[in-house]
Amino acid sequence: MFEGIIGNDHIRQYLLHMSDSNSVGNSFLFAGPEGIGKSLFALEFIKILLAKEPAGESHVRKIKAGTHPDIKHYRPEGKIGAHTIESLRQFIGEVYLKPYEAQKKFFIIHEAHRMLPVSANALLKTFEEPSPDSIIILLSGEKELLLPTVLSRCRTLSFQPIPKTEISHFLTEKYRCHPDEARHYAALAEGSLGKALKLYNEQGNDLRKKILQFMSKGKVRTYFELTDFVKEICADMETTKKGSDKSIREAFMQGLSDSDLTAVQKQMIEKEVEGAVSLQQTQESSGIFKLILSWFRDLHLLYCGGNHDLLLNKDFHGEMEEKILSGEPTGIEKIEKIIGEAQLAMQRSGSFSLCLENVFLKLNFL
Repeated sequence: MFEGIIGNDHIRQYLLHMSDSNSVGNSFLFAGPEGIGKSLFALEFIKILLAKEPAGESHVRKIKAGTHPDIKHYRPEGKIGAHTIESLRQFIGEVYLKPYEAQKKFFIIHEAHRMLPVSANALLKTFEEPSPDSIIILLSGEKELLLPTVLSRCRTLSFQPIPKTEISHFLTEKYRCHPDEARHYAALAEGSLGKALKLYNEQGNDLRKKILQFMSKGKVRTYFELTDFVKEICADMETTKKGSDKSIREAFMQGLSDSDLTAVQKQMIEKEVEGAVSLQQTQESSGIFKLILSWFRDLHLLYCGGNHDLLLNKDFHGEMEEKILSGEPTGIEKIEKIIGEAQLAMQRSGSFSLCLENVFLKLNFL
């Protein structure tokens, strides 16, 4: 069990102990940063529980194949990437039905913080009066956005970022990545194996390099030069979005053809694809703002004579050394405030291009 999953050994031991002592509750929240394996842990936990049943081997095979009828996934849907009241009503209806094959049914709600308040409130009765045959696992990278009433009814397991050494070792052993590259990707991944794998598969991040190269040059000469750069970044993100749309749709349709699906099933898949793409775009946007913050964080580290091994953007060490020759960089508190305001504007459905432009203007790149 837990084969190929790294990090968070304390969670692993806790889940095993819970299973061995038969003290499994009805509702859990797996909380922690994106890309650290929360959904993998959830499936492994379910596998451990079902493997103990009389038809354990059959259950495990179906879990690995993704075909077990008693495991239901609920993901954000539509263009805004949110859990709709309709999908959660469907969930509430299914919670109280008897399992098909196993002794229990399992419900995994991905990105649980993407529930609208009215949708989250609809779940409260389910948590207050749980079905003895059902186990609910919420996954969230931003648990502070969940309603307190929902949080209070779940057993929360807090996942931690994966140490850089473990990510680096995993990339080296599993993917035969060169040790220097593995350490570089691990440093950029911020404790997320998912992000490290994305960087490795893309052989670095061209968008990241483009943004850091722009920042290393300092102020632009004209406003149009700034807006042209922002448009270029948004165009690159749109290209990525199209590729994501295709790959995510193929993943949902794996082993299926249009003729296999009813009109309702096609509509459901389309909503889930839209939701997954929307979430990916949100994470990409947030990643760009974090990248900008990391640039100034590294500048301060160098300016104060800190340990160069702690740099997040080691490949731009030379450019940053040149930058700090012109004086003390902008205060990190101011940078955090500007980035925080931009992320808040994005959460309120603001235009990413406008938010990014405002960040560069407030950071005096013009």
